[in-house]
Amino acid sequence: MDTMNEFQENVKVAECQNLIKASLFNLIVVANSLSRGLHCQELVRIVTEKFPCRVIFVQSDESSQADFFHTEHTIQSIGTGSSSVCFDQFTIDSSTNQLHKVPFLILPNIMPDLPVYILIGHDPTSDHVILPQIHKYANRVVFDCETIDNLQRFSERMLALMQETHGDLIDVNWARTKAWREVMAQVFGSTDALEHLKQAKMLQISFAGRTLHPQPKHELQAIYLQAWLAAQLGWTLQSTQKEDGHLSISYRSHHGEVTISIVPKDTEIVENGAIYAIELMTHSEAHYLLSHENDRQLVGVHASTLERCEMPYTLFLHNYQKGTALVNEIFYQPFSEHYQAMLHALNHTAWGQSL
Repeated sequence: MDTMNEFQENVKVAECQNLIKASLFNLIVVANSLSRGLHCQELVRIVTEKFPCRVIFVQSDESSQADFFHTEHTIQSIGTGSSSVCFDQFTIDSSTNQLHKVPFLILPNIMPDLPVYILIGHDPTSDHVILPQIHKYANRVVFDCETIDNLQRFSERMLALMQETHGDLIDVNWARTKAWREVMAQVFGSTDALEHLKQAKMLQISFAGRTLHPQPKHELQAIYLQAWLAAQLGWTLQSTQKEDGHLSISYRSHHGEVTISIVPKDTEIVENGAIYAIELMTHSEAHYLLSHENDRQLVGVHASTLERCEMPYTLFLHNYQKGTALVNEIFYQPFSEHYQAMLHALNHTAWGQSL
């Protein structure tokens, strides 16, 4: 039986009587491992709860030595009762050495005249089999890396890919930092506060993660946030190094040396990898502390200088880690030039070592 016929033979039709079938767009999902497949399934669930679409889900297992290629077509449903909506999902499970067949199966099952979004569960610059064959059909490529082995190489390749494709490439980890970028813009929006930020001497970014056995993959959002700051403030990177499992970054600004520390924080208030707090000390001895205070949606702000201590206040933090806000950010917000500037900041030999 050929593969196209298998799709027709393996249809598992849900009880779709009296249900509306809807597809707002095509969503092609590619995961290169079982763990990333599970992660991408959760992202698909979040997306389809709000936007039913045709899903083409491709999963491979790099650790498997077996030679296999399996396809399945199911009809999924969301909602309950009379408000239920159903949509098509095509699933392709393949061994690594059979992945070259996948593009030929994806293309005939794309619904014409509807937008095409691609969701990659790994570094898109390392995908040399599927993505190069299908990205030209996509309105937007969204990717969610668990970890990046070499940030300098990743940034260089991403900048080249962006120039080559002339299309939208959206980094989910960048999208997840939006809430803290918004908070930073609010706190340092005034002329005086912005001057304090420019005079930074020490900056510590805490992220949710294990303190005893820190995992580098959880540092990524914090690395993105500090690189964004450096790009916007015109800081020059001097060095990066690991100290007692913590990442230390040295910059030079117009006001002198800037030391940034990225440290894990044992907490269950926010998801692993999410920013927990930012602490700033300036060359003029001003001090700022922005931190969660027992609530994932609230950030307390404390600011003081040698002359005065400001009244503490609280800011609301949108949850871009998951849910509707994240879906809107990755699918409907325009490409960010700030992301491109951040990549240029990471495209430095100091980030070429494995962290």
